[in-house]
Amino acid sequence: MKVETDIVEWEVIDGIIISRYKDGVEIGLKDVQEMVEKRLATQEHTMPIFNDSRAVKSIDKEARDFLANEGSEKLSAVAVLIQSPVGRVVFNFYIHFSKPKVPTKFFLSKEEALAWLEQFKLNEEAGH
Repeated sequence: MKVETDIVEWEVIDGIIISRYKDGVEIGLKDVQEMVEKRLATQEHTMPIFNDSRAVKSIDKEARDFLANEGSEKLSAVAVLIQSPVGRVVFNFYIHFSKPKVPTKFFLSKEEALAWLEQFKLNEEAGH
């Protein structure tokens, strides 16, 4: 099942939430609150998330802080796909200053990101 908001769309594939931000979005607090509310309403258990953030134009501080804290509810880890040197700098600031509550790492390769997230998938057979 695909879920969509004004800024992002996602679906669960093999125990990982796969999300892609829409081209040129400028993300604010209300955007991420809506996104997280929809995710929590459709998500049955804790799982890792892959965020393709290459198309994001900007994200404000309040949105980043929300994602690092309340926005990480029911997430076991976050992998973010970026493509530019500026994106690396911004993401390093995010990690340093917003201090995400769950393991969070950026990648330049989708394959590497998904491989890293494998360790954070919960055993569904154990009822998690």
